[in-house]
Amino acid sequence: RLVKKEMETTSKLLEHVGRRILDSIKHEFPMVAHARIKIRKLNPPLGGKMDFVSLELSF
Repeated sequence: RLVKKEMETTSKLLEHVGRRILDSIKHEFPMVAHARIKIRKLNPPLGGKMDFVSLELSF
């Protein structure tokens, strides 16, 4: 539910999406001490052929 909500918000950078997801986890589940997420974007508009880009964030 948290991830779906944050993914529906338009964002130009995966970093912003990832930070919002982690912030939501901290807010909804304050007892969580550590979390790690990985986000992939298929066919990113970076000029050139790439299958995907990914980002991993944690706290």
